[in-house]
Amino acid sequence: MGSDSPLDSFTLVDGGRLLLWAALLLPLASRGEVSADWLGADQFEFGTPTAMRVNELYLRDPHVFLQTPFGCVDFTDNPIPFTQISFNSQIADALNGDSNPADGFLDASSLLLFRPASRNDGSPQRLDLVAGDCIAPVAGTSCTNALGVDPAIDSYLSSSAGSCLQALGGTTSGYSPGLPTMGSPCWLTRPADRLLDAQGVTVPLSDAQQGGQWSGAGIIQGLQRGFLSEAAAEQILLPNPLPGQPPIVLASLLPGGAGSCASGDDRDQHAGQSGWWFYLQFSAGEVSYVAP
Repeated sequence: MGSDSPLDSFTLVDGGRLLLWAALLLPLASRGEVSADWLGADQFEFGTPTAMRVNELYLRDPHVFLQTPFGCVDFTDNPIPFTQISFNSQIADALNGDSNPADGFLDASSLLLFRPASRNDGSPQRLDLVAGDCIAPVAGTSCTNALGVDPAIDSYLSSSAGSCLQALGGTTSGYSPGLPTMGSPCWLTRPADRLLDAQGVTVPLSDAQQGGQWSGAGIIQGLQRGFLSEAAAEQILLPNPLPGQPPIVLASLLPGGAGSCASGDDRDQHAGQSGWWFYLQFSAGEVSYVAP
């Protein structure tokens, strides 16, 4: 589009799906340098990782609302009337389906590569966040790195007691289902500002963290949180889930955002900015992994 277009400051997503958060566990680039004392990258070994694939991912807070011919609809979990479209169902479809059988891969795969998967209290351990290519179907899948995608290197700590990550006080709105209750043993990444690549949309999250409860060969009661400023949300353009309708600004889907039809206001304050703390619940299971 030409330089005079009013959409120059926006980012368009391709494919027509409102699948903004399905890639939350895909590679996230840190803004600024990672603390060497915390990450200790030079001390990590590059042995065979324990690979976990995200098998469930749900937006829990805030909810997303859309103005439709049938009124203002909370389509986080409930389908838009006369459609099968809800925000979380689209994520589930992508994680569990293969809409292009010719390629043989699940539509979306987010991998956590623990190097190693330590459940013991102690020093930071390495965790790679990887966009994966995982063979369909889900049952018995095996995975590798998606072509041309480098892992984002992070680190985590494990704890044998308590809950590693929960909501910050006053930043949730009482939606049901609520946030997971994380038990122990559990793990937690350090807070960092992240640039999330979600199907071509760059979403800047401040103080983003994730963690989960170890359970057998997987992770349960996982939680991700990160702060999206109102100013940033007003610059992100998404496909409209209603067929034939023009793209829609992310902020307008969020209670309290400009143009939102929601009656409430879910906005929070963080580091002097107005915006929203996002909370997502996930689980993950161990999969066979082959390094590229």
